Amino acid sequence: MSYFFLFIGIINFLFIYNYNKISVIYNLFDYPNEERKKQSFPVPLLGGVYFLLNFIFYFFYELNFGSWNFFYTLGFVNNINIFVFIFTTLLIFFLGFIDDKINLKPISKIVLFVFLLYIFFISNEKVNINELNILVLENKIDLFKLGLPFSI
Repeated sequence: MSYFFLFIGIINFLFIYNYNKISVIYNLFDYPNEERKKQSFPVPLLGGVYFLLNFIFYFFYELNFGSWNFFYTLGFVNNINIFVFIFTTLLIFFLGFIDDKINLKPISKIVLFVFLLYIFFISNEKVNINELNILVLENKIDLFKLGLPFSI
């Protein structure tokens, strides 16, 4: 198990050390334009890739060495819930990545995000926000049928 973390640490170090080289090789830059992007020079698009790689490494760690405690804590009680969570996460990542490369229309992004989140929240009702607890006021607000739209 400690070898696994050493391996992940080495992969992370190599990724960060070669961050700019990887961006140049695969042309993964967010180029400035006057409409939306205010930066003065191209910015590498690898922050999300770095996060995604670590997410995948953690998933494989849980799959091979862990007890799925992370997923159970989040309310995922079976493999289908875990699969939907991982699949939704990957699709949201790719949607954001594609948007950075080809600039999707805002309404398209909103519709796709809402659709992906809808699938995620109907697949596991335990992660829906069904009530709001306001501790300062010692009050609970029940969302009734608005729990799913509020969660999305």
